[in-house]
Amino acid sequence: MRAFISYSHHDRKRAAQIKEILERFEIPTFLAHDDILVSQQWRDEILRELEARNIFVALLSQAFKESDWAPQETGIAASHQDVLIIPLSLDETVPFGFISHLQGKKLPPLATPLSLVMGPIVERYPEELLPLVITQVRHSPGWRWSEAFMGLLEPYFSRLSDDQVHELAEAAIANSEVWLAGDCIRKYLPAFIHANRERINPDRLKVLTHQIEHQEPWET
Repeated sequence: MRAFISYSHHDRKRAAQIKEILERFEIPTFLAHDDILVSQQWRDEILRELEARNIFVALLSQAFKESDWAPQETGIAASHQDVLIIPLSLDETVPFGFISHLQGKKLPPLATPLSLVMGPIVERYPEELLPLVITQVRHSPGWRWSEAFMGLLEPYFSRLSDDQVHELAEAAIANSEVWLAGDCIRKYLPAFIHANRERINPDRLKVLTHQIEHQEPWET
């Protein structure tokens, strides 16, 4: 997986947020203002990068639509059937031209929700991404992150392998940022247990259930 973010230079800060999310999941991401040196022939470099990427994020805005290059980049990406195109809008701009048939998602004014960026990618590449999301759960730095990671995993709870069920249970037990997060307590962890009760080690199930119900660590 390799990603290309197409954007107007007016929206470069939001593009940088998206790049940070993608690279958290080990997806190399091309962002022109970061990745093209002044001395390089930027047009040729952009064309090479477009050919090399299988994920294309179109950061739509009125400035994007009026750009000389962003709509052309989108047309090139759309000409490759194997490229996953993710249209994200910063204003009321909807997918147009070669991607007018796609459903766009509007980003909130400041933050970039993990689900809008990574949800379509996990859906396209579950075998590659699910282990990485589980790793993120284990190392989650905060409640909101934990809820976002578990939200990505929720549609796949019943499709996880036995090893992945074990790894996710252990990750949730080990990280209090997971089992103390509100949506994890109320929604995601109960749904995970419901889908995999027979596949979770009984002793570990007892620990996880205790931590959810009492919101305190298991004392051996």
